[in-house]
Amino acid sequence: MNNQVQQIGQASLTVTPGQWYTVRIEVVAGLTRVFVNDVLKLATTVDAGPYGPNPGGGEGQIGLVTCSATAEYDDLLAYQP
Repeated sequence: MNNQVQQIGQASLTVTPGQWYTVRIEVVAGLTRVFVNDVLKLATTVDAGPYGPNPGGGEGQIGLVTCSATAEYDDLLAYQP
């Protein structure tokens, strides 16, 4: 938010190099849930920032980051239903 990274939760996940994982992040009515391969790994009510159609009158950005690791991302899709 405001060009700053905002950590809203933390969870550990053991991964296998070379293995692809499907990650889904949902933010609905103040609840953020993170699924890996359709298994819930994190749920939090910490404020994930503005939401709704055109919050604040501007365009937002999303991003995926890692900590102490590298990752390759493919087929990122973000939308607001």
